Amino acid sequence: MATAAPTPVPATDQPARSRRWILVAIICAVCLVGVKYVQAQRQVARNATCRGRLGQIALALQNLNQETGSLSPLTINDDRGNQLFSWRVRLLPYLDENEFYSELDLSKPWNSPKNVAVANRASTATTIRFRSPNDFGSSSDDTSFVAIEQAGTRRVAIVEIHSTGIHWMEPRDLSRAEILARMAGMLNRGEAVHILTADGRVGTIADSSLTFFGSVDDLFDQWLALR
Repeated sequence: MATAAPTPVPATDQPARSRRWILVAIICAVCLVGVKYVQAQRQVARNATCRGRLGQIALALQNLNQETGSLSPLTINDDRGNQLFSWRVRLLPYLDENEFYSELDLSKPWNSPKNVAVANRASTATTIRFRSPNDFGSSSDDTSFVAIEQAGTRRVAIVEIHSTGIHWMEPRDLSRAEILARMAGMLNRGEAVHILTADGRVGTIADSSLTFFGSVDDLFDQWLALR
């Protein structure tokens, strides 16, 4: 017995299906471009916020220098020279944080029970002053901004470094070697590094900058003039 031939698909159905698939592909492409655009704009906004926070720190350092005549020592020390609080705490009165600053016992270390209790009550508005919005992986109490003193001078530069593991009140920063290593890692991941130079300029270092300078070491020195 003869098998019945399959019913042919009307010729008009094929173009319709093709058009539907093309439309789906176009919609997907538009959505992908839209997502990337939104992500890029959010990154631009985070970078601008980071530069803004460094700009506020620059103004605070300037006011501190004008009032005291020197930025050295940057930290808050006791009579024997022991470091009790970071430069970040020292800048609080110049960042409109007088109320929080007045609650701290500056005669005791930053991690004394009383000062820890005060720190735990700190508002987000206080702690984010010393954090980059690009620093996603660290504790909210950790700072993203570390200081490095310009060699042979008392001038100070501030560098954005992620995941420092340094509490913002702790009188500790990173060494030059540690900063260079962290910068290299950030640039290799395509992350920008924001810097407040010793003369008060806020700038951005991107991975493309290495094309011109050849190494993170040379690039760092070009920005900070540490040698």
